[in-house]
Amino acid sequence: MKNRFSLIVVQVLQLPVPGPSEESPYAKRLLLLANAWLRRRIEGYGDGLLLLGIGNCTVDDFRAQLTPFGLGGANVAVVEISDDAVERDIDEDIGDLLDGYLARSHPGAIPLGAWPKQFRDIGYSNDAWWLGLESTPGNSGQWADRIAALTPSPFREQAATWESVMDSITDFEPEDGPMQGVQSGLAAASLARWLAGFSAAAGDNFFDFDYGAVERSCGLDPFMLGFEAAIHHGDDVEAEMDERDCRDLSRFAVKELLASGRYLDTASIRDFFGSSSTLFFSLYTSIWPKRRRPASEACKELCSPTSEEMGEIDAPWRFVSYDDWEPIDDSL
Repeated sequence: MKNRFSLIVVQVLQLPVPGPSEESPYAKRLLLLANAWLRRRIEGYGDGLLLLGIGNCTVDDFRAQLTPFGLGGANVAVVEISDDAVERDIDEDIGDLLDGYLARSHPGAIPLGAWPKQFRDIGYSNDAWWLGLESTPGNSGQWADRIAALTPSPFREQAATWESVMDSITDFEPEDGPMQGVQSGLAAASLARWLAGFSAAAGDNFFDFDYGAVERSCGLDPFMLGFEAAIHHGDDVEAEMDERDCRDLSRFAVKELLASGRYLDTASIRDFFGSSSTLFFSLYTSIWPKRRRPASEACKELCSPTSEEMGEIDAPWRFVSYDDWEPIDDSL
């Protein structure tokens, strides 16, 4: 498998850090983390690792404690707490540091509640404060621009990563002909439409997917688009021919093709992320980040709501789990 993804790991560590020769679960955990991170770097992956120290220590001292493990080259920061400090909300301090780090270094990363199955044997534990998936630099292709042009914020920033997810699960052949070009363009538009649908179901904005922009944004050949629509929706398109001008008819054809689900297998996306719950967490926290507690905790809390909370997440949950588009107005 080509290097499609970098993995982002944020680990919170209590200070001081033990030495690597100490026989303790803490030291063993750091050795395992260092082994996975260094091995991935040797293999050519640029995984992002941020280590946040909690305690009475400077950044330089913290880095010096990490160096014997081979972790001195990681990103490090310290939430300073003196021995006589008044108790305060450390989780909020961690979240603020994490917000700045991700905005600067990994704005295109998709948050994770747990590692997708293809990354579970790498050696990174799920027991981290924040986990993320990001497309490797230089891996972005035509699909990323197409997705970014059609999808709402914040998924727009993640377009290259979603392209890599799509590339991992799609069966479409490379764009070596007009038909493959139309099909891959419709696949990118289908993913953008699906992300826009989740955003609307979650109440972040209205569903106003621009079908008229698909042909231009995805570089679709008008003749091949019409040919594809005639193959799959010939009767529907013919019935509309007397009621619409050419541009409006093209929009109608795009809508029918995307609504068919032919170019996007949402079950494969759920399978890629591991489950409906973990996919839901990734989508929901892309819009409303949950960075003030460990990722596994935040995922469990979000996906095990109280009866009152269920009312707030019911529509986006059904959207992810059952492809329920009922709340979405998909009319032209």
